[in-house]
Amino acid sequence: MSKLYDTLKNIANSIKSKKEISENEYDNDENKIKPKDFYNEVLLLSAHTLAKNMVDDDGSGIPVIKNLIISGNIENGTILSNAFKNTSIVTVTFEDGVKTINSNAFNSCDNIQEFNTGVVKTIYSQAFSYCGSLTKLVVSEHTTYIASDVTHSSSSLSSIEVDENNPVYDSRNNCNAVMATTDIHSPTTGELIFVKNTLISGCKTTIIPEGTVALANSSFAGKWFESINLPDSVKEIHNYAFQNCSYLKSINLNNVEYINTASFVNCTGLTSIDLSNIKSITQGAFTTCTAIKEVNTNNLLGWCMATFGNYLATPVYWSRSLKLNGNLITDLTIPDEITKLGNYVFGYCKNITRVKFPANISSLGSYAFVSCTSCLEYDFSSKTEGKIPTITTTTFYGTQPEGWKIKVPQSRLEEWKSATNWAALPEGVIIGV
Repeated sequence: MSKLYDTLKNIANSIKSKKEISENEYDNDENKIKPKDFYNEVLLLSAHTLAKNMVDDDGSGIPVIKNLIISGNIENGTILSNAFKNTSIVTVTFEDGVKTINSNAFNSCDNIQEFNTGVVKTIYSQAFSYCGSLTKLVVSEHTTYIASDVTHSSSSLSSIEVDENNPVYDSRNNCNAVMATTDIHSPTTGELIFVKNTLISGCKTTIIPEGTVALANSSFAGKWFESINLPDSVKEIHNYAFQNCSYLKSINLNNVEYINTASFVNCTGLTSIDLSNIKSITQGAFTTCTAIKEVNTNNLLGWCMATFGNYLATPVYWSRSLKLNGNLITDLTIPDEITKLGNYVFGYCKNITRVKFPANISSLGSYAFVSCTSCLEYDFSSKTEGKIPTITTTTFYGTQPEGWKIKVPQSRLEEWKSATNWAALPEGVIIGV
C-alpha cells in the first residue's frame, strides 16, 4: 500500500496532461470541477475505486485494504467529499501535509473500528458517519475544527479521546465526548458556531460534564443508548442533537431553556418529558416521538411565556395532555403576569375543561387552543376595559366540544362579537356575563 499514491499520482498526471488543462484556467460553470481541483479529484476517485475493488494479500478474495496511507502531497492537502464512501478500508493513516477531510469522506466505511485524526486540522460534516463498526475516535492535538455531526449514526461509538495538548477541544474527566474549551468559529466564514463549554460530539457512553452549557448539532445523532443525564448547566439543545436515538427512553430536560429544530426527531422510545424551564422550542423538535404519554411542567408562568415553532415543537401533540406539578391541568387559570399567549401554547390539551384569563391579556397566538376537545369555557369576564385581545383565525381551531362558550363582560358583548376574527366564530359561542 505504500506505493498506492505514487501510482495514483502518475495516473492523475497522465490524465491531466492528455486533457491539456491549465492550472490557471477556470470553468465558469460552478457545477463542474475547476481545473485546479482536477488533479485532486482524479487522485482520490482513483483511490476510491481501488479501495472498493483491491483484494487483500491474504488471498481471501474479500475486497479489503487494511492499511490505507493517505499521502500529504494531494492537492491543497484536502480529501474530497465522498472520496472513500462505502469502501472496505479497515485503518487509515494521514501523512504530513493532509490538512482537511471534507464531508462524508469516509461515510459508511463499515470495517473501520478506530479513527485517529492525526495531522488533520479541519474535519467537515459526517466525515466518519454511518461507520457501523466504529468504536473509538481519537482527536489529536492538530485538529482545531471538527464538525459536531462527524460521527452521525456511527451507532457503536463508545470511546472518545482528545489529546491533552489540543488547543480547542478536550475530553475532560474522561467524559467520552469532544468538549469546546473556547468559542468555535467556522473555518470558512469565521462565524461563531458554538460557545465555550458546548459538547461538540458524544457517544453512547458519554457522561456529560458539569459546566456544559449546550449540546451541539447532531452531537448524539444515531447513537444507541437508553438514558442520559443532563447537568443543570445545560440550557440549550441544538438542531438534531438526538436525531434517530430510537433507544433513548429517559432524559432530564427540566432545566433546559431552548430546544432547537428536530432535536429529538425519531426518538420513538421517549415516554415522558419535564419542561419546567422551557422558553423556546423550534420546528419539528419532537417529530415522530409517538410514545410520549406524559408532559409535565412545574412552572405554569414559564410555560405560558414559552414559544413553540409548530405543532411538532410541542410534545403535547403526542401526549394530548399537560401536567402541572405532576397533576393533570383541567381548570386552567392563566397567571396575572401574562399579557400574551404564543402559538400552540395549550394546543392539544384535551384534559383542559376551563380557562380563565387575566384582565391584562392582550393577544392569543395561532393554534393556542387548537383541538382542546374538552374545554367548554374560555372566561374573559375580567377584561372590563382596554382593547379586545387579538386572536387569529386558528386560535381555537380544531374540534371544540358541543356547547363550548367564550364568556366576556356583558357591557362589552357587542364590541367583542364584532372584533376582528372574533366575529368569525360560530354564532352563540360568545356570551355576556
